[in-house]
Amino acid sequence: MFASTNSNNIFMKFKITWLLMPFLVLMVQFSYAQTNVVTGQVTSASDGLPIPGVNVIVKGTTRGTQTDFVGNYSIPAASGETLVFSYVGLKSSEVVVGSDPVY
Repeated sequence: MFASTNSNNIFMKFKITWLLMPFLVLMVQFSYAQTNVVTGQVTSASDGLPIPGVNVIVKGTTRGTQTDFVGNYSIPAASGETLVFSYVGLKSSEVVVGSDPVY
């Protein structure tokens, strides 16, 4: 009698673990899906030439990057976060991230 009760408890723990596993995997997937990789190119408003070395920072975080030699950047940011573009000698600019991954 004691052996069957112990084996039933082990079976129930195993069953509960496997029932909860897909739920946990889905929760991780949903939290992962909220952050997108935003890409773009920073160009001059006056002549349209790319600007290398522009700092691109997600406002209120420590996530940031710099544009490459042709003005391209790539940064992880969630929808609704604000990207701050700054460059020495130029006025900073802010853009709110939406559903479009290119800015």
